[in-house]
Amino acid sequence: MSTEFIKDSQKNFTAALLVLSVFVFESATNLFLPSLPSIQHFFHVSAEYVQHTLSAYLLGFAFLGILSGPISDAIGRRPVMTFGLSLFLLGSFFSYVFATESLNMLILSRFFQGLGAGVATVLVFATMKDMFDNIKCARMMSLMGIVIATAPMISPLIGSSIAEMRNWLTLFSIMLASAILVFSIYACFGKETLHQKKPLNLKIIFKNYGSVIRHPPAMAYIFISMLLYGALFAWIIHAPFFFREVFHLSAFEYALFAACGPIFYMTGAFANYLMLPRVGISGMIIVGLFTASTGAAVLFFLNFIEAPSLGQYLGAFLTFNAGLAPVFSNTGTMAVSLSGDKRGSASALLATFEQAFAACTTYLVSLGSAYSILPASLIILASMVTASGLYFYVRKIFKETEI
Repeated sequence: MSTEFIKDSQKNFTAALLVLSVFVFESATNLFLPSLPSIQHFFHVSAEYVQHTLSAYLLGFAFLGILSGPISDAIGRRPVMTFGLSLFLLGSFFSYVFATESLNMLILSRFFQGLGAGVATVLVFATMKDMFDNIKCARMMSLMGIVIATAPMISPLIGSSIAEMRNWLTLFSIMLASAILVFSIYACFGKETLHQKKPLNLKIIFKNYGSVIRHPPAMAYIFISMLLYGALFAWIIHAPFFFREVFHLSAFEYALFAACGPIFYMTGAFANYLMLPRVGISGMIIVGLFTASTGAAVLFFLNFIEAPSLGQYLGAFLTFNAGLAPVFSNTGTMAVSLSGDKRGSASALLATFEQAFAACTTYLVSLGSAYSILPASLIILASMVTASGLYFYVRKIFKETEI
C-alpha cells in the first residue's frame, strides 16, 4: 500500500468526520422546527418567544467562532475542534434536561449548543483548505453540501414523525445522543491537519483579522455568503408558522414540503461539482447568483397576487435553493484561499458573519405576522440584490475572482 494512498485515505476520513460533525450541527437547527408551534402551546408563550430557541443557537454560533479560527492557526485544528465538540455536548445535555422544565433555560442551553457548533464549524473550510487545492476544495465543499443538505431534508421529517409518535422531548434526547457520538469518534480518530504552528498571543489574533479585513475581495466573498445565509434562515424560521397557519398543514405535511428545498440544494451542489472544472469558480458563482435571484424575485412578487398556491411558493423557493449551493461552496473557498496562511481567521469571519446575520434576520421576521410571508421574502430579495451587486462590483474593481 503506497504512502500516497494512505495520505489520501487519511484526508478523506478527516473530511468525512467534518461532514458528520456539521450534519449533526445542522440537525440541531432543523430537527424540531416542525414542533415549534407545539412547544409554543406547551409553554403558553408567543411564537416570537419560542423562535428564540433558534435565534439563541445562531447567536451562540457567532459568539465564540470569532476566536476559534485564529487560535487554530496557532495551536492547531484538533484541540480547538475538540473544545467545540465538548461545548456542543454540554449544551445538548442541558437542552435535554430543561426541554420541558423552563423555556428560558432551554434558550440558554441552546445558546451553549450554538457556542460549541460555532467553534467547530469555523474550522471546516480551514481544515479542507489545509488538505486540498482550490478546485478540489470547492468540489469537496460541494460534496459536503450534498451530504449536509440531507439534514434539513430528513431531520424535520424524522423530528415530526417522532414528535407525533412520542413527544418533542424525544427530539432533544436524539440531539444528545448525536453529540455523544460525534465527540467520541473525533476524540478517538480526529487528526491534526495544520503542521506549521505559530506562537499565540492577542496581538497576532488582531493582526490576522486585520490582514483579512483589509483584503477587499476576501471580505466581499464573506459578505456575499453572509447575505445568502441570513436570507435562507429568514425563510426557515418563518415558513413553519406561515404554511401551517395559512395552508393548514400538519407538522408532518410541512416537513415533507420543507424537504423539497434541500433536494434542490443538492441538485445545485452536484451541478457545481460537475461543472467546476469547465466553468470555473467565477462562472459558477454567477450561475448561482442568477438562479437564486430569480427564485427570490418570484417569491417576493407572489405577495402581490391574489391567493397564490402552495405550488407557486414551492417553485420559487426551490429555484432559490438550487442557486445557493454554487454560491456557498465557491465564495467560502475563495474567501479562505485569498487569505493565505490566515485561513482559520478567514473561516472564523465567514462563519461568524453568517450566523450573526442569520440571528438578525430570524429575529426580524419573528416580529411580523404569521399570516404573511412578506417580511421573509423582502429580506431574501434585498439580500440577493445586494450580494449580486457586491460580487459584480468587486469583480470589476479587483481581478482576483478566479484562482
